[in-house]
Amino acid sequence: MKLNNMYKSLDYDLQDPEYVAIYLIEGSPKEFYLALRNVMRANQGMSENDSRKNRNN
Repeated sequence: MKLNNMYKSLDYDLQDPEYVAIYLIEGSPKEFYLALRNVMRANQGMSENDSRKNRNN
């Protein structure tokens, strides 16, 4: 249960561009790819919402 809460919190933080910039530059190259995957996962839902808004305009 705590792991789900951690991911929800991380996903929320990863929707902030300033946080993402710092999050991606910390760590090794291997950690960068894991971080990038997390950023993409966290923002996937936002992309779907944005594309729906653009279709309605």
